[in-house]
Amino acid sequence: MISHTFSIDELVVGGSLESLFYAYRTETPIIIDKPRRPFELDMAPSELDWSFLGYKPETEVSSLRLWERLSFLLSLSGLLLFPNSIENITEYHNRLVVVTHNMRKLEVTFNKLRKFDTNFTNYAWVYDWFAVRSGGKHDIDLLEDQEYLAHKLIFHPSQRIGVRSSKDVVAVTYLKIDDIFEMEYSESYVSLKTRRMMKEAGIVGTSKGFNKYRNRVFEPIRIEHIHRERKEQIIPDMTLGQIMGLPTITEGKLWNMTTSLFKRKLLFT
Repeated sequence: MISHTFSIDELVVGGSLESLFYAYRTETPIIIDKPRRPFELDMAPSELDWSFLGYKPETEVSSLRLWERLSFLLSLSGLLLFPNSIENITEYHNRLVVVTHNMRKLEVTFNKLRKFDTNFTNYAWVYDWFAVRSGGKHDIDLLEDQEYLAHKLIFHPSQRIGVRSSKDVVAVTYLKIDDIFEMEYSESYVSLKTRRMMKEAGIVGTSKGFNKYRNRVFEPIRIEHIHRERKEQIIPDMTLGQIMGLPTITEGKLWNMTTSLFKRKLLFT
């Protein structure tokens, strides 16, 4: 039994950064059918000005932090419908039936539906996170090659407790979803490839002191696999740049609320 019905002129359905930004820019109600948080170390396009969201000009903006900020603002304004409570969505003609985690059935009728996140490519990015136990002290931030397996290594300041002035690494692999569980793309193979790339780049392990010839001696590079995550590739219906080019509703409730929050410094940049 339907417990409540909402009537909306235009509705956005999606969970990507692009879908949230479109809903924010146009002040359109949105349902996040599946949260598609960006990769933690990805950055939003630097050529776009995000200062209207409280970020300082010329500052690199994390795509994940941007996703979280837009989600927060949409929720605060009431434009994010049923946040963190959706179990299932069924689409009918001009209406959606939403089942929440506590098994309530809600109906949303609409005149126009804008669906994002529908153009899948059957490819995915696989991220293997490693703790660097020996070999984390260097000035390299990025290594790349032309192979599919671990084609990119991203070095980042370690967040492990008790570790200072050392970097951990994420290995990025781009491949077909059907190949993800093949042995040649396993965590073990990624680990071997990661150590090889680090060694070839001149990265060395922890210093052991000096040998009898007064040459510095180093331990081997040692890395430990922490976890693996994957994100399916989706071709966005609109890019962030295209959405940024849409007219701004400067007199809208969401725009005014955002402006007020940042003027009062209630959100941190």
